[in-house]
Amino acid sequence: MKGVGPIADLHEHPQGKGSPQAVEALSRALVALQCAEDAPVEELLQLHYQLGSAYRYLGDLGRSLEQFSQCLELAKKHEATPWEIRSAHVVGEIYLRQRRIRDALEAFTNAATRAEATGDQVSALVARARQARALSDGGQQEEALRLTDAILESVASDNGLGRGDRYFIAGQALLTLGVIRFRGGKFRSARRFLQRSLKLLSFTDAELPRAESMRLLGIIDSEQKLFASAVPRLYEAWEIYRNLNYHPGRFDTYWSLAITYLDMGDLRNARLCLKQAEGIAKNAQLDPEYAKTRSKLADIEMCEGRYEAALDMYFEDLRMTEATGDRQALGYCCLNLGHTFRRLRRFEEAKRYLEESIRHFQDTHRDLLSAQAQLELAETGLEGEDFEGAERLVREAEPVLRQSEDPAHAAMIDRMMGKIFMAGESPAKAVKCFSASIEQQLKRPPTRMLAETRLEAALASDALGDPVVTLDHLRNAVGLAEALGSRDVRDAALRKLEGIDKVEAQTLKLVPYLPANAIQEMVSRWVDIDQHKSTVTATVMFVDMRGYTTLSGETDSFALIEAVEAFLSLIVRIINHHGGTVDKFIGDCVMATFGWGQTPEQGAHMAVWAGIEMLEQLQATTRVRVEAGAGALHVSIGVNTGEVVAGCFGPLERRDYTVIGYNVNLAARLQSLASEIDVPEADRMLLSNASFNMTREIIEAEPLHADSVHLKGIRDEEVGVFRYLRRRTGFPTRHSVE
Repeated sequence: MKGVGPIADLHEHPQGKGSPQAVEALSRALVALQCAEDAPVEELLQLHYQLGSAYRYLGDLGRSLEQFSQCLELAKKHEATPWEIRSAHVVGEIYLRQRRIRDALEAFTNAATRAEATGDQVSALVARARQARALSDGGQQEEALRLTDAILESVASDNGLGRGDRYFIAGQALLTLGVIRFRGGKFRSARRFLQRSLKLLSFTDAELPRAESMRLLGIIDSEQKLFASAVPRLYEAWEIYRNLNYHPGRFDTYWSLAITYLDMGDLRNARLCLKQAEGIAKNAQLDPEYAKTRSKLADIEMCEGRYEAALDMYFEDLRMTEATGDRQALGYCCLNLGHTFRRLRRFEEAKRYLEESIRHFQDTHRDLLSAQAQLELAETGLEGEDFEGAERLVREAEPVLRQSEDPAHAAMIDRMMGKIFMAGESPAKAVKCFSASIEQQLKRPPTRMLAETRLEAALASDALGDPVVTLDHLRNAVGLAEALGSRDVRDAALRKLEGIDKVEAQTLKLVPYLPANAIQEMVSRWVDIDQHKSTVTATVMFVDMRGYTTLSGETDSFALIEAVEAFLSLIVRIINHHGGTVDKFIGDCVMATFGWGQTPEQGAHMAVWAGIEMLEQLQATTRVRVEAGAGALHVSIGVNTGEVVAGCFGPLERRDYTVIGYNVNLAARLQSLASEIDVPEADRMLLSNASFNMTREIIEAEPLHADSVHLKGIRDEEVGVFRYLRRRTGFPTRHSVE
């Protein structure tokens, strides 16, 4: 059949796909051709295939499957084998998307068998690679691994394959290996396989698998709390799907971004992404995806303490998911319902749904998910005073969770055993378990679970009569909870602390308001903080929301509030994460300081890494916000390092602990200049020569011409000003304060 080559050659031709206009034009052309006498079979096959592709990219999988099935039958009837192979392959892809795993396996096997029979080695290996993915999605990991290894051996030994074909086939196989490792909780090896897959696929025109590799890498970054790289990766995948007009991929990426924002504590952008995903799923009649989105919106209701509202949404998710028969998705539905009923202290209902969740996960070979559901059931039993049942469930889940590469899974076991020992009035054993859990959790970036475990360890240590260890755990619990925005954990830890050491509790309450060194001076030297002033070297940063004045005049108050709060919450989180202290808010502008108790160089590095993350995350976030109809968020940043005077300033009626001086003014003027300079980038960061000289090994920057530098109240000839361009090669990660 003329014009039809191997699957790998014809894998991606996105032009015209994913639009209603393409569907309409192709449908008219197909009807006209079918009405014609002696219509050329080749043209009929091509139109069925193209129309099926257009529907698939729109997300209308039902109509897409219908067109590809007609193409397949027509190809069989006229012995058009290349078209038969291609159609069978895409039918398998649709079944895979619909989680009809058996049907997908049958379609991929048929495509591979027909290709092997005709000597089409490329199409055969591509179909086998997708067959391995279907095996993995069906929980048959060992079979998937064996098949993938065989494919890679064939690619390595077959010299008849062209370079592009070898890269494409190997890239697909490595993608499957990455998925298998990811599902097994082995993030390190999953990342390695996915990075290799991405590298190989970048040499081909296979945009869809390349976007999937990128998205999965972003998910792994998010799982490991590496948000600075997770968000840009996910947005890169989103842009590929958007450029292809591939709506199922856009849904997947919005979903992954929403999960990432939730993990970051950014409920506004999480809800925004979920609403976009919900719209795509609803318009394309992707019922399982729509149900999943409603479930995650219910998670936000849970975060905000609206359990009854969440329960209604979880039941809606369950009803919709039951119609699909997707056992894994049903496992998630039941897990969510069980967790919500536990929060509502309706233990019998919680137990029923959690047991159902475990059965669904076990039947789909999702061992890690099943084990985590068992821990949730154990906690339900513990709260219902079924101590023996809780311990039995933890022991059953333990082998699976301890085999995972993710230390958080082992930490879950140790924490639950600690709770069981505390309930059984064995605080010494509980302390050992909580300590083991904390040790495992410290191998990863901090999470809410670590703050909760610190609090639980404090209670166990207090029961043992160990005030020193108790205070240490409580201090850590308060500090972590504040950094993560977990007010309930912070308040619980402070209440416990007040019963032990009121001065310490009051001191910790000052942390959100004062730099760490000021508190330390006040406590250790009993300095009168109201009178004491000190000169220190610090890095001062001003961060302003660009375009605020225009936005305030063009949008309603609700949209303005949403944009400002989204901006400030992101900026403050990044400042805190990089060890900075928010000094004050000036409308939509944030003033922060870095380097208290550090060397000047360390303070400059911390500030610059924070600025880089702000730029990168806002650039990525704005693209989706604009598409969602929300306000764009742009930023101008000024950074300067030098001596400042720290202390309390102002009349007795209203005083403020802050820093003042020439170097503070210079940082503020740099931020103002950043908002005014004529450069194409909407997001800018300017550094003084002092800050740049301390960070030149990690960033590239260009000096501003003296004619463009006009700083109010600053003698221009004394100041060198540098505009940040990019991070230097070899410095892919940001500074982090652990």
